[in-house]
Amino acid sequence: MVGGTYNLAPGDIGMHVLVAPPVARIPGFTGAVFETILDSLFSDPLVDRIVVEPDVGNLKIQALNERMGFRKHSIVDLPDKQAWLSFCSRDQYAEATRMNEAG
Repeated sequence: MVGGTYNLAPGDIGMHVLVAPPVARIPGFTGAVFETILDSLFSDPLVDRIVVEPDVGNLKIQALNERMGFRKHSIVDLPDKQAWLSFCSRDQYAEATRMNEAG
């Protein structure tokens, strides 16, 4: 369990995103899904920080995480994988979306 690998804080919530392979590729689709989920999670005033743990070998999701404001914390050993424990605060997400809109 990832919660045992760091100091859980009030306002933390975990997130997993699973997007099926497309029949036809739609540019920006996964990013739009990701942003919709983050918007929804941060719409709850009790959520201060989102926690993810992508596989260390999943460079695409790590890049998307970074683009959305996540910052890598440490590599953790989980039962089924080695993962990058990463966090995104409300402020980091707001800054990332401002930067993404600016181009």
